[in-house]
This record gives sequence, C-alpha cells and structure tokens, in this order.
Amino acid sequence: YFPGKVLNQAVSEAETEWVVFINSDVVLLDPYAIERLIEPLYEAKTAATFGRQVVRPEASLLVRHDYARAFPDSPEHPEWMHYSLPIAAMKKSVWETIPFYTDAWGSEDTHWGKHAKEQGYKVVYVHDAVAMHSHNYTLKQLASRRRIEGEADVYIYPGKQSSLLSAISTYIKSTLREGWHYLINGKLLGIPYLLADRFVYVWHYHQGVVHAREKKSITFGNYQKSL
Repeated sequence: YFPGKVLNQAVSEAETEWVVFINSDVVLLDPYAIERLIEPLYEAKTAATFGRQVVRPEASLLVRHDYARAFPDSPEHPEWMHYSLPIAAMKKSVWETIPFYTDAWGSEDTHWGKHAKEQGYKVVYVHDAVAMHSHNYTLKQLASRRRIEGEADVYIYPGKQSSLLSAISTYIKSTLREGWHYLINGKLLGIPYLLADRFVYVWHYHQGVVHAREKKSITFGNYQKSL
C-alpha cells in the first residue's frame, strides 16, 4: 500500500469534478458534513477543503490535546496544518495539475495542500464539517509513524534539518507543554508514560529526517500493519 499512488489512481477514475475523501474508520458526526465540505468549492480559487476531526471516546488525554490544537472549533487553524484527508474534498481539475506525490510513503495530504497554496489556490478548513477519527498508538506504532513523517518532511520542506540539539529542545518544550496539560487535568499518574511518549515522538522524527537527508531513500514500512 503506497498512499500517493493509490490516491492518484482513485482520483483519476473519479467521474466528477468534486472528489470527497472519507476514511473507512471515520464516523461523520454531522449529517451535512459533505455538503459543508463542498460548498467552499464553488469559489474559483478554492482547490480543496478539509473538515474538523474530533477524537473517539477512548482517546488518551495526549491525543485529545493534539487534536484540539490541530483541529480547533473555529475557522482558524494552525498554519502547519495544510490539509488532512480523513475528511476532505478537492477539485479534480486542480489535482490534474497537482497530483499526490510519491517521493515518500506518508504525509501526501500535507504535501498536496502546501503545494496547492504555493500555486495560489485556497485550501479551506471547514470546522463545522465534523467527523470522529483518532488513534491511540502504542509506542512502537508511534515510533514507526514519526519516522515516516520525518522522512516525508524532508521531501515536503527541502531545507528541513534536525540536529541532536534541536531534538532535545523540542523534547523539553513538548514535555513541558503536555505536562502542564496533564497537571491541570489531574493526571499526574500519566506523567511517566508522557515522558516516554514524547521521547519516542521526538527521537524517531529526528531519525526520520536524518535518514532521509543522508540516504535519500524511502522507508516503505506500513505502520498500520501493526494496528
């Protein structure tokens, strides 16, 4: 399974101008979600849209905080969230000029959204098109995912670098931010796991970046096989 190739084939076979993406593990929480996704596409310069993802009931506190930051309940969203395919839509005519990349295994939606915006198109976050979608990764699964994301970011951001010093700095900042969130939510017993989670999160991303820059090769490991 190679996401970019599969997505390109799927969109190429679509017979409509508007193509909607809904992951198989997504639960739509709004009966009008697809309608809301499509509405902004009437604007000529809007190439694509994506909806708000909320976590499953069993999601960990860490996952809940991550999703709340990535997919806020407002039209504004983090500038690093370029596009997210679990609930999204796009114009096939734009895809024909900007197909999904296949240089790396993951983050094809991030690359596509960034590239579309660089070409002068809009990618609209539709916060009221809501769907439930999240994963509680084990540390092993998180390590695989973050390594893949690190590798992909080298292709998405050509100047991407990661040093041991920057990794340590990121670990400290991330741990302090999430540790405070655990503290105010009374989850002190979860701090030891948080420390391990943040280490895996940062270290394996760093390893992915270093590997891609030094080897210029792709890891084809599909972390979903172990889910």
